[in-house]
Amino acid sequence: MRVATSRAARPGRAVGGCATAALTGFGVFVVVSVIAAVLFMASPTSSNNAATFIQPQSPSLRWDGKSPLTILLMRADQPLSQSPAISSLVLASFYPQSRSATLLSIPSNLWVTIPGYGTGTLGQAYTDGGAGLALLVTQSALHIAIPYYAVVGADTVQQLVSMVGGVSLPTDRGSQQLSGSSVLRYLSSASARQGEIDRNQRFLVALERRILQPQMFFQIPSIVNSLGGSIPTNVPYDQIPTVAHALLNLPSSHVKWTALDPASGAVTSYSNSGMSVMLPDWQRIRGIAQSLVPTTWSAVGVRMVVLNGSDQAGAAARLAVWLRQCRIPVARAGTAAQLTVKQTQVVLAPRAASAARQIAVTTATLLRVPVVTGTVRGSTASVTVLIGHDFQDPIQQ
Repeated sequence: MRVATSRAARPGRAVGGCATAALTGFGVFVVVSVIAAVLFMASPTSSNNAATFIQPQSPSLRWDGKSPLTILLMRADQPLSQSPAISSLVLASFYPQSRSATLLSIPSNLWVTIPGYGTGTLGQAYTDGGAGLALLVTQSALHIAIPYYAVVGADTVQQLVSMVGGVSLPTDRGSQQLSGSSVLRYLSSASARQGEIDRNQRFLVALERRILQPQMFFQIPSIVNSLGGSIPTNVPYDQIPTVAHALLNLPSSHVKWTALDPASGAVTSYSNSGMSVMLPDWQRIRGIAQSLVPTTWSAVGVRMVVLNGSDQAGAAARLAVWLRQCRIPVARAGTAAQLTVKQTQVVLAPRAASAARQIAVTTATLLRVPVVTGTVRGSTASVTVLIGHDFQDPIQQ
């Protein structure tokens, strides 16, 4: 049993499970969409202005608007300025062709290996290394590539509702007024998933209606200035209006919920010294996640190798096995011509086919490393993963 480690829950830290994630997940889905729409309402076509509102991670992968879009949505119960633990994680995959989405609730207290920090809960990865590390650990747990992420702090949605003067929701008996202090209670009070989706979409429509009122027009600059940068994300800023529009128009009946919870057999509850965690069944977790996010590439004609250019013995063989589990077609693992490679990278051969490029980008996304075009001594493959001394082993123990 690996739970008894040097990690311990911090005082006051809320460690939520699958039920919490399921209850709040669609709220994150909604909030990201609404705030993105607000941030770009003043100048939806100006990327120069947009850059001052949300600073995306560089470089940001562009979405073609047609392929499935997968994004990790994270919510914290505290302001992000305090580097809190993440309390809710939802993997959202949007499929434009069918106008549908799948949402996978991931327990924030899932027991994982965090590179450089040892074992701990998945939510702690954000405290340890920010959104990038949280995304890396989530990918290593699910065995799927997640190109995008967005993080919302507890104060963001409350601040937005307060700045627009509250939101009025239609009810059977008239209307219900939501203030900044009451909106989170409303968003988390639905008792079933479908009820939660309906409730959050009612809030979404009401908030959009409020923002679009003529008297709000002159307040948009102050809203943008106050909320700018409050949502860390690597979605390209000039594409956020497109993503927000797609999510705003998604029928609730087209949203499928799945959870990594004890009922699914993916995790087992465990309590040790007052710390409640979810112990993983990695094979079951991988099966559930990969069934929700299908591959979008063809490996026909693509040859890929993994070469170890570091001093970490056996790194290439271990990584090759893990990549195959992630549905990446690795033909061979071996040793690089030099063992002095500093930075791990995915090398794409010049004039490589589009299928090879797609696999290279997916692999780089999984490993959170760059893609470069060039040749590697000792490799004739179209895609080469070159392991450097900065390599972080993604395998969950």
